[in-house]
Amino acid sequence: MSLTQKLLEIRANTAQYLLPESQAITDRTISWLKDSGAAEKALLVGQRAPEFMLTNSEGQEVLSKDLLSRAPLAIVFFRGRWCPYCVAQLEALRDAQSQFAEAGMSLLGVSPQTLRQIDFMREQHRLNFAQFRDERAGAARKFGVAYAVPNEQKELYRKSFVNLPFINGEDSWSLPMPSTFVLDRDGIVQYASVHANFTERDDPEMLLNRLCYLGNSRYIRKHSSIHQDDCERKSDRQ
Repeated sequence: MSLTQKLLEIRANTAQYLLPESQAITDRTISWLKDSGAAEKALLVGQRAPEFMLTNSEGQEVLSKDLLSRAPLAIVFFRGRWCPYCVAQLEALRDAQSQFAEAGMSLLGVSPQTLRQIDFMREQHRLNFAQFRDERAGAARKFGVAYAVPNEQKELYRKSFVNLPFINGEDSWSLPMPSTFVLDRDGIVQYASVHANFTERDDPEMLLNRLCYLGNSRYIRKHSSIHQDDCERKSDRQ
């Protein structure tokens, strides 16, 4: 089952059990994000990413320049282990991780949740790529994809036992819009996709088909689904 099919299945299952008034609150939050033009304020293809810092699973602070010194980056900002759409996306990336490694790209999962929550998620879903904490969504804010959860959505999360102050270890109620950025080793954005609608995500194949941006001709030759004509630079805005 593709990630797109899995997300549709989650959406359908959620609709069966979510109260209409609760669904209405979520729909209003999504509409608010879309109408605000928040996604259009994110970094664009061709722009240089600002320097940022993340915390790795050992609790060490890691600078973006050190990550970029090793390999190009595919940075996936997601909300947390409590979000079934995020889980589906990360499991799809887990299954495709070997192709990212073969292409010489570092795949990073980035979320505002605590290291304890990250450890739970990694073990429960057998994640095989690096997970980082982005405290208070600081890096997501630099990429232009962070937002503060609206009050009525906060109340819905509380009633649904999504205790973000506990999960994230702080009370800013900041989350990233689900988004993916591919950076070359100079820190230039080669692919950018931001989803104001948190039920949507990029299929891993979309990212793999953009590897030609980084000139990985060996990978392109080996995988026949990737053609040089697919290397047109563009940013997908959802």
